[in-house]
Amino acid sequence: MKSQSTNWMFIAVWVLVLNGCGSYKQALLHSGLAAVPVEGFPPVTLAVKQEMRAGWVVSWRIMTSPESIDRIIALAKNSNLNTLFIQVRTNADAFYASQLVPRSERLADDDFDPLAYVLEKGHAQGLNLHAWMNVGIAWRSNTPPAAAEHLFNSHPDWVLRDAKGKMAFPDEYDPHPCIMEGLYWVDWGNLAFREHIAAVVKEVAEQYPVDGIHLDFVRYPARMGPMTPGPGYNADTVARFRRETGAEPVEHTRAWDQWRTNQVLETIQCIQKSLKSSSRPVPLSAAVLSSWDLGYGRSWTDFRRALETEALDFAVLMSYHANKDLVWKSILNATESADPQRIVLGLGLYVKGNTPEKTAGEIRLARAHHLKGFSLFSLDDVAVPKLDNYMAQLRHLALPEQADERYAVRDPVWSRIGVIDDQHRAWNLLFFSRNGKTKLVIYQHGLQSLALAVNGQDLPAISFSGRDYVQLDLSAWLLPFAREVAANHDYRLKARAEGPPGSWAEIFAVDYYAED
Repeated sequence: MKSQSTNWMFIAVWVLVLNGCGSYKQALLHSGLAAVPVEGFPPVTLAVKQEMRAGWVVSWRIMTSPESIDRIIALAKNSNLNTLFIQVRTNADAFYASQLVPRSERLADDDFDPLAYVLEKGHAQGLNLHAWMNVGIAWRSNTPPAAAEHLFNSHPDWVLRDAKGKMAFPDEYDPHPCIMEGLYWVDWGNLAFREHIAAVVKEVAEQYPVDGIHLDFVRYPARMGPMTPGPGYNADTVARFRRETGAEPVEHTRAWDQWRTNQVLETIQCIQKSLKSSSRPVPLSAAVLSSWDLGYGRSWTDFRRALETEALDFAVLMSYHANKDLVWKSILNATESADPQRIVLGLGLYVKGNTPEKTAGEIRLARAHHLKGFSLFSLDDVAVPKLDNYMAQLRHLALPEQADERYAVRDPVWSRIGVIDDQHRAWNLLFFSRNGKTKLVIYQHGLQSLALAVNGQDLPAISFSGRDYVQLDLSAWLLPFAREVAANHDYRLKARAEGPPGSWAEIFAVDYYAED
């Protein structure tokens, strides 16, 4: 009979050391061995005091009344979240008192300051509150903004144009326009806009006790039809490109792509410089595309460089996928070139359906890869009907009371090493042992035998004889190292199986912690 621990046999916790992992991760991205199961989760006993547990709060759904703000603060507190990204800039406007930006047309009460109110209420509950600001969106409606000082009216040269001189993205060129991308964007190559947005961000940081600034739409429009002309062809911007490179955009497309990418990065750097020179130099983050490689040649962004140059303190990966495999692959893609502690996993609740179990599993992926934390998009009943019930279930599954940072993990960590199936009857992969007290757990169906070797040393051959569950204590096979010496090492496992078509096995390393 299977032990009680098999109730969470399918946990996918890839625990890898950094040395030599790059090629291994890359291989897994293209391997049939990389599937991540979705059933079953172990108890949460990780020390997560420093974990960012965040949620995005959309301005026009929440930030328009004290009552809706009170509700979301209570929800965050009751759900054991610790951070909120509060949207205060949507369309080059302000959900706060500003000398630089017009007040949002969605705010009816002229005396109500949503940002001041949410900071007072949220900080009283111990929450960290970051001001979430859309940067790239200039305006989302075909009707111009009412305020004469709005940049759409006062600085039309700051609004992005395409190669035919039009300003709307997407427009009639795109058979399937996406309103989430916004109709009008800013011109990243305009130096006056760059100085303006840096001043806008600095104003918020200095005038309000925010715990961070969170940027969004820090790119060019990404969802355009195949016939849509490329963006960024404002006359002054093209003239700058010609002066700086001596080239023409249409003749030197690679240089033009790189130059536009640099404009976005330099804008982020300008914002960061402005924050560091302010009286309150708070952390700067940005929401980034789930596949960073989409940035090049599609939205002209390079968030790897933004992190490398410390233009961003951390990035929030918008991994809005219903498929857990895609979420996992986006984590691998990001951590190939960035410190996991500077990556927050952004999860789209609206694509999960009413399934907090899926969200819980993806939160555990973030923990397994030692990410800075996670953020949920978004905390409102539009994204998730019956949000209170959803978050109560998620709290039970993955959000216990935060442990003291001295809390010692004692439950075993399960790492899925690989799978045997019709396409993969043999393989050679790494697993990781934290302290040398490790077991292999094998679940199988229909196999006849399995041959295994660890670090070139053959283990006793396994003949299943009808058994569907086998455990092997590897401690003896990891010797002659003492346990302390065997700790924190990669070990190579070779596997070869015999069995009829349709037979399969999953192999896990179960890493036990030594008692004090």
